[in-house]
Amino acid sequence: MCIRDRHIIDKLCNHSFCADEIFLQTIAMMSPYKNKIVNDSLRYIDWNRGNPYTFRDEDFQELKKTDRIYARKFDEKISMMLVNKIYDNIKSDYSNKKDIENL
Repeated sequence: MCIRDRHIIDKLCNHSFCADEIFLQTIAMMSPYKNKIVNDSLRYIDWNRGNPYTFRDEDFQELKKTDRIYARKFDEKISMMLVNKIYDNIKSDYSNKKDIENL
């Protein structure tokens, strides 16, 4: 599909500000499998408190309770303690697993 429809992909993505972020999704939605794609990015983004909201140290429990596996947005200048706390939490959750050594 990529080679056959390259002119379409070029036209869609050539002047985009985020072509690298939408390239694979565009190809997938142009494929015969488009009706089998689950539209769930598994990201936790808070658009109500910001554009998007930058999570802060006090948001740790909120992030921990969500069923999402990714979150956006963090800024080490604002919330490096939160980033470290998340890292430490992940590391402790997997400390007994041999497949995630040196995390």
